[in-house]
Amino acid sequence: MALLIARRWRDPLVVTAVVWVIAVVLTLPLPRVDGHLVGSDGLRYFATLRSLVFDRDLDMTNDYRLLGVPAQERTPRGLPANPFPIGPALFWLPFYLVACALAAGLAAVGVPIVLHGVGFVYEAPVCLASALAAGVAFLVLRPGIVRRGGAEAGNATLACFALAWATPALYYAIAEPSMSHALSLFSNAVFLRVWLERENSFDARRMMGVGAAAALCALVRWQDAVVLAAPLVELVSAAASPRLPPWSAARAGGLLLATFGAGMIPQFVEWRAVYGAWLVLPQGAGFFSPHPHVIETLLSLRHGLLTWHPIFLLPLLGLLAVPAGKGRLALTIGLVFALTLWINASVERWWADDAFGGRRFVSLIPWLAFPAAWGLEWLRARVPTRAIVACLLALVLWNGLLFVQYRLGWISRSEAPTWRQFTIDRLLLRRPAP
Repeated sequence: MALLIARRWRDPLVVTAVVWVIAVVLTLPLPRVDGHLVGSDGLRYFATLRSLVFDRDLDMTNDYRLLGVPAQERTPRGLPANPFPIGPALFWLPFYLVACALAAGLAAVGVPIVLHGVGFVYEAPVCLASALAAGVAFLVLRPGIVRRGGAEAGNATLACFALAWATPALYYAIAEPSMSHALSLFSNAVFLRVWLERENSFDARRMMGVGAAAALCALVRWQDAVVLAAPLVELVSAAASPRLPPWSAARAGGLLLATFGAGMIPQFVEWRAVYGAWLVLPQGAGFFSPHPHVIETLLSLRHGLLTWHPIFLLPLLGLLAVPAGKGRLALTIGLVFALTLWINASVERWWADDAFGGRRFVSLIPWLAFPAAWGLEWLRARVPTRAIVACLLALVLWNGLLFVQYRLGWISRSEAPTWRQFTIDRLLLRRPAP
């Protein structure tokens, strides 16, 4: 038993999860300008949670006031708008209830604490839960990369480790865990685990499980409903072959979509309560542009995915070096990537405001871990392993330096940095001249 525990603690992915949680714990005592641990979009995710627990409604007028959220435009129902999904609030609910019980217990023994559901004692468990979920995501994901992706275990671990530390996942697990990205990392890892668990089986239990997992993804970030493309492509492929009769395919597809729809009921209810319609685009009609900015989304200095996080070149290489028998999986991953890229590039503000790099692609990281492992296998057959590991560690360091630059405000969080800021100043960790 002791040997097993020792091996687990030498596991880079276990260490990653633990370090991420510890990093959040260590930052809890730091002073905050606004007095809150949750921030940015996380304020409105948290407002949903507090409103559900304390007010038992979805009118967030008083919740926004307590959190210091600026006045929001009013919806047709006369309520303040909240364009963000309900999933994070539902995920955090058990942790928040524990925090409420803890606060009540502290107040009962004379500790001066405000019992209105806002403050460090309530917000800390939410941030810790998201950081832990992000770290655990890679542990959930790795067995599928080995069993269904056909990768060697060492390459699967190395791919997950690189994607954890050299991508925006690092920032949104540690610095902004109250946003939805850490949870989208987890929900997509769960989806892949469920979907790939019994591949090519179309019985009711699997279809309902996959539909529920897809709903989990969409509840956390509604854009992640694109994961439904994976089981639908699988069904169409099976129906086109003799192994699955058309009627059986239609029944399986119906169960999949019905379960997904049932899982989305909390979101439909929230939209109905706040906006007056069961299905809406809460960000408004101007959220999307008719002209996708694909090249800019990938290559711009203004938060371009590959420019800010060149580690993503590794899974793109893997999609060109697919192992034998994994062609359909690779095509499915490529399709989900293309759909996500199209959605993100079609948003009017394709740079995602004050994003740390390609934050809207964090949900894709579990998908790209498969071709990342394939890319490593292709490289290790041609390049010494030490050279590959050294290159990956350099990319991790490059991302870490960018983390420091960005967090300290040494580069603009919304505009494109200069090439000098992006290279020389980053390596020297130099604050730009005033």
